[in-house]
Amino acid sequence: RYAAATTTPGPTASVLPQKGTCRRWGHPEAGEWNKDSDCCAIDMQAACDTNYRYVKSDEVCGFSGRCREYRYSCVRCEPGEACDSNYDVAYEDGEDLRGSHCEGSHWTAC
Repeated sequence: RYAAATTTPGPTASVLPQKGTCRRWGHPEAGEWNKDSDCCAIDMQAACDTNYRYVKSDEVCGFSGRCREYRYSCVRCEPGEACDSNYDVAYEDGEDLRGSHCEGSHWTAC
């Protein structure tokens, strides 16, 4: 009499973005990887914790000088999967903006 209810399974927890795994180089503490609570940074200053894959979106969420910052997320890697965190936060430094093409106000680039 009634059709059986069907549900489409959602993504497993391992493929959802994980809070607290985004890292940003040099902000607010210079010269180190800091927790990035809003997961918004330029590529050369964005990374994920070890065993998390960096996934950049097309959403512009701010500016670092003249460079656009993009929203990104960090997704747990499956065992055996190639896992690119953008930077290895345990061994690699990000890039400082001083002296880069991003330095300065984005309003002066118009």
